[in-house]
Amino acid sequence: MSTPQTPDAGPDPVVAVRPPVVVPTELALRPRRKSRRRWIILGAVLGTLLLLGAAAAVYVVLFVLDQRPEPEETVRDYDRAYDEVDCELYFGITTVAFQKTLAETCDDFEAIAQTFVDGFTDYDVEITGTTITDDVAEITTSESWTLRGQQNSTTYLYTLLFVDGVWRIDALE
Repeated sequence: MSTPQTPDAGPDPVVAVRPPVVVPTELALRPRRKSRRRWIILGAVLGTLLLLGAAAAVYVVLFVLDQRPEPEETVRDYDRAYDEVDCELYFGITTVAFQKTLAETCDDFEAIAQTFVDGFTDYDVEITGTTITDDVAEITTSESWTLRGQQNSTTYLYTLLFVDGVWRIDALE
């Protein structure tokens, strides 16, 4: 059988054959080289997160942990300790020196506070001034109350010390 020929093809047809691709053995076993770009981006992201974390830690140390409670809260708590006859609160916000001048035991404090609750009505504490110098605060108050139907008022000066992270009443004049 003969192969039909086109008039222009000539006597022998040309068939294009691709030669086989031969890969040297050492190249065939070597893994394909990956781009370093993803590692650079990952490193930049992790570095940024690390810097943000460090900045947040500095903020917490400088601004959050350094915040002291307000000494005025201690004065309000002192009034609440009397209102609620709360011995634990009283001992938590006063110094030992102050306790020696007023009430050294829970029994002593509870007796004084109960007398206060039973006798005084409409007791109001208004803070009129605050001065803080280092670990010492002075709070002035205007306090008013009703006792046996009569209105009374006076001013007090509380001296507080910042001890173990808490403002504690050390003197009351």
